[in-house]
Parts: sequence; C-alpha cells; structure tokens
Amino acid sequence: MEALNPFDQDVGDSTLVSTNSSYRNTIYFNRSAVGFGADATIMENKGKSFLINGFETRTLTEYEGNARWNLSKLFLLSANYKHDIKTNTSQFFPGRDYNLLIDKIEPKLTIQPGTSFRTSVAYTYSIKENTEGEIGEKSESNQLALEMKYSNTNTGIINARISYIGIQFNADENSSLSYEMLEGLQKGKNFTWNASIQRSLGNSIQLSLNYDGRKSEESKAVHTGGVQVRAYF
Repeated sequence: MEALNPFDQDVGDSTLVSTNSSYRNTIYFNRSAVGFGADATIMENKGKSFLINGFETRTLTEYEGNARWNLSKLFLLSANYKHDIKTNTSQFFPGRDYNLLIDKIEPKLTIQPGTSFRTSVAYTYSIKENTEGEIGEKSESNQLALEMKYSNTNTGIINARISYIGIQFNADENSSLSYEMLEGLQKGKNFTWNASIQRSLGNSIQLSLNYDGRKSEESKAVHTGGVQVRAYF
C-alpha cells in the first residue's frame, strides 16, 4: 500500500533513477474585484535523482503573499512577499549540502495610460542565509527595475526591462552555493537588461526575437540573443 500513497516521499528503492512530487494550494480574497484583492500560496516541490556520484535530493517550500490595489484607472499598486526554504543534499559531496532561508519583498507601481502601453517600477529587497555548515553564508540584495510593455495588433508585443542589483555577500563566490545564492551574478553592482518582440506573420506563423544582457562590476558585459519561429497547424 505504501507504493500507492502519493504523500509518501521516503523512497528506499536502490534501483531508483529519479522521483519528483509537488503540490500547490492558494487561497484568494476578492479575486475578481477591480479595487482590491489578495492571495496566499503554499507550495512544495521535492526531487530525488540518482547521479554518478550517488543520490541527490532537492526540496523547495515556498510561502507567498500578494496584494493589489487599483488606486485609479491609471495607477496600480501591488506588493509581493515570499519566504522560501530551499535544501540540497548530496550523498558523496557534503560541500553541495545547504539549507537556504530566503525572504523577499517587492512593492511595485504600475502605470497604464491605455490598453496598448504599460510601464512599471519595482523595488525588491531579498536576504538569503545558509543554516547548513559552519560558515553561515549570507547575501543581501537591493534591486530597482523599470519595465515597459507595448502591444498592438499590427506591430505585435514588445517587452523591455532594465534592472540594477546591488549585492552584499560574505563568502567565496566560486562555489555552487554562491551561484545559487547570487543567481549567477556577482557581489557589488550588477546591471541586467532584456527585450523581446513577438509578432504574428499571417494566421499560422509566430516570430519571437529575444535579447538579454548583464554587466557586473568586475566583468565585461555578456550579451545573449535568440530567434524562434512557431508554426500552427
């Protein structure tokens, strides 16, 4: 009967290759209301994989709250708060073990003068702390972002975003844990930007152009671009 229990995550089969499970529960308040609304979400993801170096287990538990308030037809104020618990356990590499406590808050102001154009300004403060091991790795970041979106039947959808991220970190940057905590950036001043264009060519073809860039204090700018064409039959 244990094999039929979807909530039993203690899988002891030595022939296991991988197992994954997830659940998500959300409660809403005034979900369809125009003026004010809020929601709260609890989510958990678990995964266990057999690699050449043994088993590796990852878990993510997330508590999230959102609130929005339409100040007028032009202005929308929203706020997001997250508390995450992220763990990783490696059978033969204890250096890859961590237990991250993550807190993040993001207030956001959106301005929408019409149906085709929208712009928003967001500030994000996050703090991450590793409670596994003796070092006590900790990062603190402040992010300011400007985002714009333009949509038109003839020109398609255009998105653009530019962000400044200031990061403080108390440990070595050259490790898998630091990459996880810094999200691929470096401590100090960082800038990221991206733009995308999506347009329909005829009734069955969709063209997408994407561009991403990032720049850290002690490294050169990195640019990435992509093109995608979709055909619908």
